[in-house]
Amino acid sequence: MLAIALFRDFNKASHVLAYFGKYDLPAELLVDDSLSRDEKIRMLEQWRGDEKALIQASDEGMQGDKRPDILKQVKKALISIRVRSDAHGHQARR
Repeated sequence: MLAIALFRDFNKASHVLAYFGKYDLPAELLVDDSLSRDEKIRMLEQWRGDEKALIQASDEGMQGDKRPDILKQVKKALISIRVRSDAHGHQARR
């Protein structure tokens, strides 16, 4: 039931998610110079949570795109931005 609620919330809120409809892939978000490092991390963390909710909802029988490949790409993008930040002396959140 939790997945159903999450999926409904996702459908209601998807038009206000910062990445939704603007980026097809996490790599596109990473190269957007108009975003700060913190904005990119925040958006990628939101994207990761949304993808997890969609996968869970799909596993529980709800219709939706099951896209584990996108989830993997989001996780890799988060690692990438944090590693780059560490290399440049920024404090990385974990």
